[in-house]
Amino acid sequence: MNQKPNYSENPKEGQSFSWEDDRFLLGDEPIQFFSGEMHYQRIPRKYWRHRLKMAKAMGLNAVAIYMFWNAHEPRPGEFNFKGRNDVRKFVEIAAEEGLFIILRPGPYCCAEWDFGGLPPFLLKDPNMRVRCMYPPYLEAVKRYIKRWTKELKDLQCTQGGPIIMCQVENEYGSYGSDKKYLRFIKDLLVDCGFEVPFFTCDGPADHYLISGTLPEILAGVNFGSNPQNAFKQLEKHRKNIPHMCFEYYPGWFTHWGKRKSHSTNVVRRKQIKSELKWMIEHNKSWNLYMFHGGTNFGFTAGANLFDKYKPDITSYDYSSPVSESGTPTKQFFEYRDLLKGYQTDPKKLPDIPPTPKKIETDVISFDKSASLWENLPDPIKTPQVHSMEYYNLNNGLILYRKQVHRANCGRKVIIKDVHDYAHIFLNGERIGTYFRPDHHDGRVKFTLPKFDEKAARLDILVESMGRVNYGSHILDRKGITEFVSYDNAHTLMNWEIYPIDLNSSFFNTLEYKGTQNGPPAFYKSEIDLDGVGDTFLDTRPWKKGMVWVNGHNLGRYWEIGPQHTLYLPGPWLKKGKNEIIMMELEGFQSYWALRKIYKKRWDLDEWKAQIKNRKIPLLKGLDYPVL
Repeated sequence: MNQKPNYSENPKEGQSFSWEDDRFLLGDEPIQFFSGEMHYQRIPRKYWRHRLKMAKAMGLNAVAIYMFWNAHEPRPGEFNFKGRNDVRKFVEIAAEEGLFIILRPGPYCCAEWDFGGLPPFLLKDPNMRVRCMYPPYLEAVKRYIKRWTKELKDLQCTQGGPIIMCQVENEYGSYGSDKKYLRFIKDLLVDCGFEVPFFTCDGPADHYLISGTLPEILAGVNFGSNPQNAFKQLEKHRKNIPHMCFEYYPGWFTHWGKRKSHSTNVVRRKQIKSELKWMIEHNKSWNLYMFHGGTNFGFTAGANLFDKYKPDITSYDYSSPVSESGTPTKQFFEYRDLLKGYQTDPKKLPDIPPTPKKIETDVISFDKSASLWENLPDPIKTPQVHSMEYYNLNNGLILYRKQVHRANCGRKVIIKDVHDYAHIFLNGERIGTYFRPDHHDGRVKFTLPKFDEKAARLDILVESMGRVNYGSHILDRKGITEFVSYDNAHTLMNWEIYPIDLNSSFFNTLEYKGTQNGPPAFYKSEIDLDGVGDTFLDTRPWKKGMVWVNGHNLGRYWEIGPQHTLYLPGPWLKKGKNEIIMMELEGFQSYWALRKIYKKRWDLDEWKAQIKNRKIPLLKGLDYPVL
């Protein structure tokens, strides 16, 4: 069926949205959706309108959004709908820009986001089961849904708002088959005042669609190619419904230590354009996942675990039509040219808004440092170790400390399980680092070195790298999740635990000195800017850690790549003094590594000065992250 979409303005109060046979209906008029996914929590608030204008300028008439529960309720009953969590404001701006909203509120989202959007406080319950009819989980879900619906229920299209559809859970057929649970979510949404059509979406395979759909609500499919086959699979299970791909993938995500996996070359772009055209001309609606990927700021990046644990990088660029920093890509212009031909009025396609300004600065010198060892919080004494969640710590670092007797020198120390990256020290000297996927069954093994004193201080500093966000392993607690033993037999007891919550309260307590402190440590600098704009931090001379600028956590960096720059949005900078803090866990690159990175023959004295003064990173005015 060759049908042009109806690009009506936002629905008038009381106007209905429904579906009949194979058509979506806005009032009595058929409508077809050209949608794009973007996540308000991955975008600086001041850029929301720019990104939405970009969507409209490419020819889209809708935007799909996830709501990440763990960002809105980081602790039980403590809700946050401000700043980048102000979902109501985002939806209102979308309405002002003439875009419909396809709401995807979870409670589980996936999206390569930590724990798939579920809040870590759930994991404090040792018996926790999620995405099913487990009563403590359902109580938390009810509290959350009752709260967020208050923000948005009057913005449904039936009340004059832009929210046109609402998803029930997310790709549930990939995880479970508890239909009673799916109906619980749907009925709770209804009880909380949601009246727009509901939908589910799953992969285009029998086992997904059997497990993840409800016969009384719309079903859609997610795929990255071959729409003819995907919709044929859907039709086997649900006939006489409108067809929509709720996630059509123009790119993909990337794990640390892997090559960039989401490049969009000429062949792939032609394929995408051809498949979009086929869907448009056969009355299929679609949602580009992602239209604009954004950034996994802070600790929000998730991970996968199939054969091995694989954490995601900070950038969520996803080879989207609009890059991480808001720049239109080649595919943006190609898709725009395609969509021009399917507008009700091609002349109404708005101009592309200007790309945000980019800036560059000189090399930054770090003249202050604060040793982690000298700035620890008060310890918690405990007989045995527990995970981060037990101590109400959602993310960051946790230190496990105890005295070990000289008689145990030479014995094998077993840590079961380390989630995700352990730095081992004896009397302050690093004796090893251990990354979760490199050790069978999560067991870290090392021999306790000899020492002369009667006792020595053993420190196990564990860094969380992102909770698993997809599949059966999503109950992914952090820290040491089981025990520490000698020879896998004798359990080590009597620990001091230091939960290190890397928030503003912690940073306010740091005592900075000169640059003599070695890692793990915090390095501080101020840069004076004449003007502000978007930029990227070049982290290649550092090894592993995170960066804060004016209190904003830009995310993780790691020498193994493939990501070697961090996006710094212009709205987070200010004219005049700006504070940069780098938390470095492992050290500074060697002379030879820096020569290779910058292809420069360094004078040895200059290189030593670089190390002493931490004269990095560079701020560069790039359009895309360096992957």
